[in-house]
Amino acid sequence: RFSKVQEFVRANEAIRNAQVQAFTLPTDFPEKPLDVIQRYQLATDYDTGYERIFDTRNFAGVKTNGFDVLTASSGLTFRDVKPGEKLKVYQMSGEKQRCYFTDYGAALGWHRRLFEEGDYWTIESNAIEFRNKAYSNKAAVHYALLEAAADLKGCCSVVPAGCSDCHADAISIAKSINYAAQTILTNTKNKGYGLNPQSTQFVVLTPLGMRGRVRQALNVRTQSFGESDKVIDFNFLQVTSLMLTNQNRIIVALPGRKIMSGDKLDLTLFDDFDILSYTDTVAGWMRFGACIGDLDQIECITFTA
Repeated sequence: RFSKVQEFVRANEAIRNAQVQAFTLPTDFPEKPLDVIQRYQLATDYDTGYERIFDTRNFAGVKTNGFDVLTASSGLTFRDVKPGEKLKVYQMSGEKQRCYFTDYGAALGWHRRLFEEGDYWTIESNAIEFRNKAYSNKAAVHYALLEAAADLKGCCSVVPAGCSDCHADAISIAKSINYAAQTILTNTKNKGYGLNPQSTQFVVLTPLGMRGRVRQALNVRTQSFGESDKVIDFNFLQVTSLMLTNQNRIIVALPGRKIMSGDKLDLTLFDDFDILSYTDTVAGWMRFGACIGDLDQIECITFTA
């Protein structure tokens, strides 16, 4: 086990050294912050689990302030957010509702001496943090919308928080997840979603503390021998996120359909030099919108004592 850990550490050190060497030549070393951030913008260490739930569409280059959700049924979306304000969720219903794009932005100053002295580690750390925070904010917006939907709907099942008999616990959770999917199918069967109980996939959105118990529930069998049938009766995909505020609840979602997101402007960077502070400032802007047009696509399960 120790040797495997050593191999892992050495492999990561080799990768890190290769990254350093990529900046050691004068022609390779970035001249300004914009170059550094753009180099790391394509990395995907941030949370993208929400993308498995939302039907995301690209509106870049399209002259529009949002997109329409047809036949919205007791849905949720965010109001336009002014600089410094918190997100505001509001309900939507009717034959057609508009989901508007909202602007999100942040800026970071970099002292030019970092580049003059080749302070690679500080430059790299700041670039990765800047990128991660931008996309983490986008993820947080989408998870907040899913949690608001669960708050409004209320949970269809309650499961004990403890695990004295873990096999029985897994079966109980599995049955609750089955019931959530069955409820979604029953409530949406006449909405033209093209559902099939044998193949339609559901997402089980799970907080970190529940990850193990839910994973066990998705694999538990009716009997102790491996050839017996699984308790789970539908097609589920588990998605775990650190961003969920309620750690005692899992959300079962029918992805896509009227759970929608639209990208108007991906992370776009602008830079400027302040001669008075000898600082390069990089501003990043994003514009997107998200909505849940049908709350019947969401069910949740609460874990309580």
